[in-house]
Amino acid sequence: MSTTEIMAQESFERILGTGSPAAAILWTQLCTEHLLNRLIAEKLPNGEAMVSDTRTYSFAIKLVTVRNKDLLPDKLCENIKMLSDLRDRYARGLDYQLQEDDLRFFDPEAADGAPLKLKANVKGGLLKRCWRAAFGRLSREKINQLARIWVDTYEWLRECCKRSLDAE
Repeated sequence: MSTTEIMAQESFERILGTGSPAAAILWTQLCTEHLLNRLIAEKLPNGEAMVSDTRTYSFAIKLVTVRNKDLLPDKLCENIKMLSDLRDRYARGLDYQLQEDDLRFFDPEAADGAPLKLKANVKGGLLKRCWRAAFGRLSREKINQLARIWVDTYEWLRECCKRSLDAE
């Protein structure tokens, strides 16, 4: 795991400790976009230009491009889109409360060829560390929901990128 990816996970855990679901969602999307940018830059012929032109190529355009080029599984792209939509809800109202419909992310372990590492990461340390970091600030249910969003988007994307970029 790269230094950036370690920092992303450690920062996510600290953000959960603040008790701000909005911050956790925003950080998850920022980390997700970072990996999308890496994938685009390394896999598409004019990827570097696309990543550096932030005025023309929004997050949504990058996601559609990655999906249309079959660089990621469709279900992962759907999760990333749901994450973006959730971030938009928080952007329109910082007091937004997570709804049950916001949490209908596709479980990567149900996908064919899903990275087996995800199961170990969820059971092993991430949720425990998140609960410890946020003790007394967010309910375990909220921590579990936010950590699940993290795993079902960023961690799944990270594993896909790792396999895709290491394959070269």
